[in-house]
Amino acid sequence: MDAKELLKVVHPLGEEKTRGEEVESASVFVDTYGGRVQVQWDREAAATPLGQLPFFIDFLKTAELFNLWVEECPLMYGSNHAPEKVEVLGTLFFRCWRGIRGMRTLNRFVTTR
Repeated sequence: MDAKELLKVVHPLGEEKTRGEEVESASVFVDTYGGRVQVQWDREAAATPLGQLPFFIDFLKTAELFNLWVEECPLMYGSNHAPEKVEVLGTLFFRCWRGIRGMRTLNRFVTTR
């Protein structure tokens, strides 16, 4: 088998063809820190509120990257009424994920202290 034939077999062009009914009713389960979540695609919607976030959270949980980040963070509070470190870092992560709108709020919070 020459290189061109091998390339065709290993990496076909385009996406796999599926029937329309399968795509409309397709749902996927992802693991999040709040439990297992079912994600369904809405073909009629122009955008979704969470976008790819559930899949990214599943990746962070599976790879244990978020837990490692929380463990290695030197953040400490002295008050008994202070929030948990995981809550503060989770809020920071979500604000950064939201983009510029979330960062404006975060900058206002940081600069007022």
